[in-house]
Amino acid sequence: MWITQLLSQVANVVPGNSVPAKQKDELYAGVEGMPYVATKDIGFDGTIDYQNGICIPKNYLNKFKISPIGATLVCAEGGSAGRKIAYSLNECCYVNKLVSFQPNSKIIPKFLYYYVLSAEFQLQFRSALHGLIGGVSLSKMKNFNISYPPLAEQQRIVAKLDAAFAEIDGAIEVSSSRKHQSEQLLEKMLSEEFCSTPKKQSMKFADVCTLQRGFDLPKSQRQAGSFPLFSANGITDYIDVAKIAAPGVITGRSGTIGAVHYTEKEFWALNTALYVKDFKGNLPKYVFYFLKSFDLKKYASGAGVPTLNRNVLSDKIVWIAAEHSKQQSTCEKLDEATEQVSCLSQILNKQIVNYQVLKSAILAQELQSEAA
Repeated sequence: MWITQLLSQVANVVPGNSVPAKQKDELYAGVEGMPYVATKDIGFDGTIDYQNGICIPKNYLNKFKISPIGATLVCAEGGSAGRKIAYSLNECCYVNKLVSFQPNSKIIPKFLYYYVLSAEFQLQFRSALHGLIGGVSLSKMKNFNISYPPLAEQQRIVAKLDAAFAEIDGAIEVSSSRKHQSEQLLEKMLSEEFCSTPKKQSMKFADVCTLQRGFDLPKSQRQAGSFPLFSANGITDYIDVAKIAAPGVITGRSGTIGAVHYTEKEFWALNTALYVKDFKGNLPKYVFYFLKSFDLKKYASGAGVPTLNRNVLSDKIVWIAAEHSKQQSTCEKLDEATEQVSCLSQILNKQIVNYQVLKSAILAQELQSEAA
């Protein structure tokens, strides 16, 4: 028979400890000790990166909360609140934005983890969110309801979910691996097209194209329209005025570095982006692929917000096909490969989503229908 109690009646609900950045670097970076887990170290797939370079030495452990093996770590604040959830396989210290659910003898640890993933917990969590950055207070979490059966039934449910999830996770890994391999093949093609060969002409980067900083446009001055507005991340809006003629090639100048975008519409590039002002007689689509072949992140500088250093980039020796006919041939080949990879990625992404839906359905069947 299933019973319903408060979460605090079946588990200790314990928040972690914050560490000032300076103290973290001086005392806990690159030392031996117990892993210190931050929100960023927990993946949306439930994995925990214990090897993040931050550890708490033994002589400082008395200042920190410790999450035991078998506890469930839940992000309680920020954009990942209620979404980053992990079952801990190791003891660890943890940041104050994480809460450790530590079950007592009424609950099998893994059953509690599966409960936190369930719709019952998620509904309560979303209903309790408050504040501008979004968070759930400790007192509210302690008063969440949890339904659970006798220990023997918990063990049966956990064993069934473990087996089903392991099989589904294996299928997800296969799909993810295929997607990664196809993306790597495309990157290899790009690299090979712009490497040094006798058929290519060597020149400085600045002789291939000129990158120009974009233009500021405050949100208060933007009107909805059909022209794409590019930031360092790509298209962020559509506005009623264009600043730059098509076709265009855009990449990040500040913040997000490395992504390259191509448009055949007139556009506006913000000042966090760079656009190709002069293609130096080269085909615009060819210059787009040329920039995509670059590891632009290598040329970023700045300790805080990274900024692409165009001065260093300008003198870099590169190799390109000089004739338009060869540039066009390269573009057609890369267009076809990009389309194939894009189609495959869409199929594999849909498979992964379907697998996740299947996991949710199985979890609901085991935890909700049984409780009813």
